[in-house]
Amino acid sequence: MNIPFTVGAACMACYLGFSVSRDAIKIIDPAPRALVLEVLEYNPDGTITQKLSGNITAQWSARVHRQTNGLTTVLCAGPLQTETGVYVGNELNWAMDDWVGDDCPELQAGDEARAAWEYRNDAGILVTVIGRFVVPSEGEE
Repeated sequence: MNIPFTVGAACMACYLGFSVSRDAIKIIDPAPRALVLEVLEYNPDGTITQKLSGNITAQWSARVHRQTNGLTTVLCAGPLQTETGVYVGNELNWAMDDWVGDDCPELQAGDEARAAWEYRNDAGILVTVIGRFVVPSEGEE
C-alpha cells in the first residue's frame, strides 16, 4: 500500500471510531429527563388548562389565595397528592375544585393560583416545578 492510501485509511478509521463511540455514549448515557410545564391557564368558564411533558411521574399540590388590603387569604388548598400521574404532554382541562383538591369559592379577578409538581430526578435530587396564574379581569386575557 502506498503512504497516502494508508494515511487516508487511518483517518477514516479514526473518524468512524469516534463517530461510533460518540453514538454509543448517547445510547448508554441518555440526556437527563425533566418535567416541563408548557401550559397553565385560567379559562373564562372557570376551568384550568394545564400541560406538562417529560414522561415524568410527579406528585402535585395547588392552592388559590386572594390579596385584600395587604392581607393574604388562602381560598382553597389541596394536600400534596399521593396518587401521582405520568406527565407525557397531554393538555388537560380541570374543574377548579378537582385541580386544587379542595372546595374553592367563586374566584375574583386578581386571585392567584399556584401549583407545584415534585419528582426525583435520575440523580435522586428532589425537583420542584412551580406554576402560577392570576385570574384576569372581565374581558382581559
